[in-house]
Amino acid sequence: MDPALGRSYPTSAGQSPDPIPQVKYDTRDLPGVNGVLRIMPHRLIPVLHNCYGGSWPLSVSSCLACSAHAVAIASSAMVSVLPVFRRTLFSAVPLALVVALVATPTAQAEDRPTGPDISSHQHVGGAPIDWQAVKDAGHDFGMIKATEGTDYVNPYFNDDTARMRAAGVLRGAYHFPVFGESPEMQAIHYVTTVFPQNVMGSLPPLIAVERSNGASAATIINWLHRWLNVVEVMTGKKAIIYTTEFWEDGVNDTHEFSQYPLWISDWGKDVKDPYLVGGWTNWVFWQTTDAATIPGISVPCDSNVYNGTLGPLTEWATQGFYGM
Repeated sequence: MDPALGRSYPTSAGQSPDPIPQVKYDTRDLPGVNGVLRIMPHRLIPVLHNCYGGSWPLSVSSCLACSAHAVAIASSAMVSVLPVFRRTLFSAVPLALVVALVATPTAQAEDRPTGPDISSHQHVGGAPIDWQAVKDAGHDFGMIKATEGTDYVNPYFNDDTARMRAAGVLRGAYHFPVFGESPEMQAIHYVTTVFPQNVMGSLPPLIAVERSNGASAATIINWLHRWLNVVEVMTGKKAIIYTTEFWEDGVNDTHEFSQYPLWISDWGKDVKDPYLVGGWTNWVFWQTTDAATIPGISVPCDSNVYNGTLGPLTEWATQGFYGM
């Protein structure tokens, strides 16, 4: 995984940043997606908020500016996206695939598709990745860092996306969280950067949870629920969570997210399956090493395998659009 951008999180001596208050508010409109994301009011769980004196309804366009507020979204919320968003959002991961995460045995290693994950660090001297060479070497997918925080975009993201599409490499794109900044704004930044870029051939949303940067477990758990909720409403897909053994200490090995697909890091193990955390009983992607040598990539990089028992990998990247 790509190291964070070196952001600092000032705190008092010996203290973690304060948890972001879990204030809830109406989410009937969200800005920032080249259109307006609308949640049908009759399908939204009515929630009161503590901002602006509890008036109703409250436009999130005013409330999102404050990073101290959370979005409460009903699991049954009906979402549509105005046509100006170009209908590039995806449908939810089929229920059968989610059930398979806990209900099926794992495939043999030789049956599993493979792929690298990279960031700007693999573009030495600004050189492009030769994704056709990656594909010709037998790799069917690739993960690339897309965004971090509320404003950073990997400068090679668009070029990598175009080259992956041309080579027939399925693209995963991950967000690196900054827990001291609004999860709602980071979710909007991520989705509007990643999913207008590629329609068919894009894997579900991805988020990398591998370090705390001084945030407490409670802060991370609260932040992650909120980011995942907004991303699911905007894309119609449950995000895949990437993590490591950090999960055990960093978020107290919480089981609150075990319903989400897992991308687990467990390097250098001569075994058929990785070590799992957080109540997960199966995995979608397994990062097996951080030192793979792959044709088309000039420096060593992370490498991953797909759990072949969850159906063809393409099923994760060829669902119909969500919304209008």
